[in-house]
Amino acid sequence: GKLKVDVTFAGNNKPISGNLSFVNNTVDNSTGSIQLIGDFNNADGKLFPGQFVNTTLTLSQQPNAIVVPSQAVQTGPKGQFVFVAQFDDTVDNVPVVVGNTINGLTVIKKGLNAGDDIVIDGQANLVDGGKIVVKTAADAQDNSESSKGDKSDTSGDKKSPDKSAGDSNSSGNKSGKSRKNP
Repeated sequence: GKLKVDVTFAGNNKPISGNLSFVNNTVDNSTGSIQLIGDFNNADGKLFPGQFVNTTLTLSQQPNAIVVPSQAVQTGPKGQFVFVAQFDDTVDNVPVVVGNTINGLTVIKKGLNAGDDIVIDGQANLVDGGKIVVKTAADAQDNSESSKGDKSDTSGDKKSPDKSAGDSNSSGNKSGKSRKNP
């Protein structure tokens, strides 16, 4: 099938959609650009031949794909996996089959369900069944705001992801959810 291409240009941030008809396989050294030729319905005359535009090329779509932040996907001796947070603040090491990675998100083909709570930070310190300290994005914002100009000790703060010296459990931060990509 034909590849969908969207273009925007200075003075027009609303994408104009068309179909890709040609890709030049040579980069123009003077501009660093690649020539694409597309077919567009240009009834309003906003596009003209030779115009420089910003292009988004849709190579494929995966409706209802489960995606996670790419940093959640780990690689071990048995392949790729994700730490999934459980209700008792422990983690399970869940094997996954991954697909494409786009804009910092990785498609999970097999292994997760939409809405699973996943660990996206501190995985190097975790083991299967290990304890975690749950930290949400709001907690991270609170910590960064409270540290501005305030040198108070927060070592006892539940929001802190740091382990205490006597803690034999690993810690990680859970602040991501697997989700379906619309």
